[in-house]
Amino acid sequence: MRQTMVMGQFKEMKIDCDVCTGSGEITPEGNKCKDCNGKKVVNQKKVIEVSIDKGSPDGDKYIFHGEADEYPEKEAGDVVFLVSQ
Repeated sequence: MRQTMVMGQFKEMKIDCDVCTGSGEITPEGNKCKDCNGKKVVNQKKVIEVSIDKGSPDGDKYIFHGEADEYPEKEAGDVVFLVSQ
């Protein structure tokens, strides 16, 4: 996108497409999944139980690898619990 600024100056910005969100792919209406509506992502709630050891020091971390948000063609992140007293 190109925007005209003051005195003939231009500003250029990159903006993702609203339809394909920058992926370059558009799923035809007949092929869209009922759960995700063609977005390839479904929101789910997940409960993670954390057993914190007695006497854990302030700043101690409990890491759950690969439990964070997932998106197509991207690796899932980690969920980190930080002990704060």
